[in-house]
Amino acid sequence: MRMPAGVKVIMSNHDFHKTPAQEDIIYRLRRMQDLGADLPKIAVMPQSPQDVLTLLAATLTMKEKYATRPLITMSMANPWR
Repeated sequence: MRMPAGVKVIMSNHDFHKTPAQEDIIYRLRRMQDLGADLPKIAVMPQSPQDVLTLLAATLTMKEKYATRPLITMSMANPWR
């Protein structure tokens, strides 16, 4: 779909139950980028502090190795409190 000049597309993927493996997070972000998203975005649900680190590691790897544009990543909650 062609967007009007100046309009940016945020393509978003949400996992409301868990934080996927680092490789899966990277795959999803790369796929959105390949599909033409101006801003690939993923939001995950951490079950532990380690899950937050998994998302951060995936974000860093994506940025350093694969990203050709800005990206958005977020953990949606902190349920272990």
